[in-house]
Amino acid sequence: MNDTLRGFGIVSIDAPVTGGPPKARTGDLTSIVSCSPAHWLNVRDLIARYSRKTVKIDGAPGRAQTLKLVNNAIALVNLVSACEAMVVGARASLPPQAMLDVINSGSGQNSATLGKVPEHILPGTFDFGASLDVVIKDLELFLAEPAAGNGALVDTCRSALAAYRLAKAEGVEIDDLTAVLRPMERRAGAQLRWPA
Repeated sequence: MNDTLRGFGIVSIDAPVTGGPPKARTGDLTSIVSCSPAHWLNVRDLIARYSRKTVKIDGAPGRAQTLKLVNNAIALVNLVSACEAMVVGARASLPPQAMLDVINSGSGQNSATLGKVPEHILPGTFDFGASLDVVIKDLELFLAEPAAGNGALVDTCRSALAAYRLAKAEGVEIDDLTAVLRPMERRAGAQLRWPA
């Protein structure tokens, strides 16, 4: 697309944002920008209006999108692994708060255990704000990246994609990425929620 636009004298930059719906609501987004240094000077003030942080990558448009997909893949895998492990903990009758206290002060801490699990899963609201279709698309795009082929080990990302697809296929009643937990709960016969 960049080459097509250039043929018409149109300059393109690549400037996706990351942070998800919660950070969009608080104005705490991060922009990832790839473009030439000359074009960066023309857009940096505009991007600073909607992003708290900007990460600039030199090079052609497309590189920023790849970095966004790398970030999303990590976050989506973290959510699946946190849900899997914490459902096992729930099945063993471990209190959710005790699990979070240990995980978040230990080596298991990640964006899922810091935010998505306590704020959107344990209350049973499943309302982070990103649909299953969007996260499935993100993981499919990540796995379609040329750098993800040719011998790169991306099996964990493939497994995470399968978990999100399963949640979608099972027709979970809520279309939110946090609903990836629901098939895990059904199979384990355990529920991961705050105590009533």
